[in-house]
Amino acid sequence: MSLDEVVRLIPPSSREATSKKLLDIILKSKRTNTISSSLAKTILYDWQKNLLNTEDGVKHLLEAALNMEPEKTLQHFEKMGLNEAKAKLESLILKE
Repeated sequence: MSLDEVVRLIPPSSREATSKKLLDIILKSKRTNTISSSLAKTILYDWQKNLLNTEDGVKHLLEAALNMEPEKTLQHFEKMGLNEAKAKLESLILKE
């Protein structure tokens, strides 16, 4: 299971809310040293080009949010009722 597969489990109708929440988690996190500068630049590019709600944009946000705040990220998926995606994320986290 990869992040691409997890993102595909998010219905397109929930992508905007998910990307906003993941961005919020990232911006409020104090763990800024847990993501690479290249991932941060990719997210900034996605933001500038209005791509955060695309599959790739959500994947980039999800990668950063999981690195920075895995518990809050999983809580968001639970609150949104994205239980299958949450379960897949938990299995990905356990493999690391």
